[in-house]
Amino acid sequence: MNKIFPRLFKKYNQNQLPPKERDLIDHWYHDTTHAPASAPNEIKTQREVWSKLLLEIQPQPKVRKLLLWHWAAAAVIFVGIATTLYLVSVDNPKPLDLASVAPAHPQAILVNADNRDAEILLTDKSQLQGIVNNKELDTIELLAPKGASFDITLPDGTIVYLNSDSRIRYPKKFNGTQRQVTLEGEAYFEVAHQKEKPFIVRTDKANITVLGTKFNVRAYASNEDNSISLLEGSVKLHNQFTTTLLKPGEMANIQKDAQVIPITNIGDEDPVAWKNGYFNFNNKPISELCEELARWYNVQFDLTLLKKDIKLHGTISRHQSLLKVLEQLSSTEEIKFETSGQQIIIKNN
Repeated sequence: MNKIFPRLFKKYNQNQLPPKERDLIDHWYHDTTHAPASAPNEIKTQREVWSKLLLEIQPQPKVRKLLLWHWAAAAVIFVGIATTLYLVSVDNPKPLDLASVAPAHPQAILVNADNRDAEILLTDKSQLQGIVNNKELDTIELLAPKGASFDITLPDGTIVYLNSDSRIRYPKKFNGTQRQVTLEGEAYFEVAHQKEKPFIVRTDKANITVLGTKFNVRAYASNEDNSISLLEGSVKLHNQFTTTLLKPGEMANIQKDAQVIPITNIGDEDPVAWKNGYFNFNNKPISELCEELARWYNVQFDLTLLKKDIKLHGTISRHQSLLKVLEQLSSTEEIKFETSGQQIIIKNN
């Protein structure tokens, strides 16, 4: 932006502008801030400014040319002011209204849908199936962004529930001797049984091989390990060093370079609470719960003032506004919250 605008604002703030110029800025600011929040059209804005100036400013005949030049410069300046005010409003959005922050909704993005980096927004799996049937796709890549979740049926009949901020890649048709998908984030699988063709989930830290089973995989890039929880059937886990079998009711936490894969009982962890519509925070630190809330509601948390990362116990419905969830958490009298701009600050009580 032209350097004249910062100088103009500086003079305005220091009360060094002539009264007429200051009045014009005040009027323009008032009109701009009460106008609809849309990007200013420079040509249209310039014409509006000229119209205002010609109506409001009646220059003396002896200095007509000078005044016309002066106000022509002012017109250009006011176009800059309008643009700057718009940019300021974008950089400084309204404070977050927690009551209006709704839970995640069914939505996904079909990435590279026509092999030209195109993206298609999906709202149900029948829409996805129609697009796949009518496009020459070899590989399908789906992203459930923050603030969304999505369920799909793979070519073999396997059902997959994608949690928020998760991505899955799979072929349009499973050829060969195995069925392989790649996951980033979290998903719950109900795998269609095919004894002759194992189903493999690849993450950045491990491979999970099954024949027909129900299990949950949590493999967010921000986590140090992958968590795999088995509900039914059997699962074989392997990284570059070791292989482990899981039994129903067990869960494993895999690190990429770990020599051993530790196995524990699921107990009251309830790893598929998210799929069943609940936040489960039995013995879960508030920092981890805030990560889930951030993905599900597509918001940002500030935990810098949380001096003690306490653990909470209980369940909360995921189908309510963020405000109600935070009010229920703060009712424990362990934490409190406040907003600052678009961030939610969590503190110890």
